Amino acid sequence: MLKPTFFPLLPALLFKLFLKIQEELKSAKGCKYWFVEKCCNTKLDALESGGYVTNMITDNLIFNKIKAILGGQVRIMLTNATSISPEILKFLKICFCIDI
Repeated sequence: MLKPTFFPLLPALLFKLFLKIQEELKSAKGCKYWFVEKCCNTKLDALESGGYVTNMITDNLIFNKIKAILGGQVRIMLTNATSISPEILKFLKICFCIDI
């Protein structure tokens, strides 16, 4: 299996990746859904206040599984982000713990 550290991609592929992750996260039920939502909100607040995209607890419990979709080693994603909303970019930053 490939484990890239640099991942260039088109905005359309980035959007499809976002939709797939959202679909998986929203399929959680009950307490699990509440926990996933709380973790996402915590990381989004940290990103907006201090620019931090890592959190040891939430990364180990939830976001490392998402990172594994792309091999788990991606450090940089490069795209033409002018056609993608900032909310999507923020969400992907917290999911992959990287800068896009």
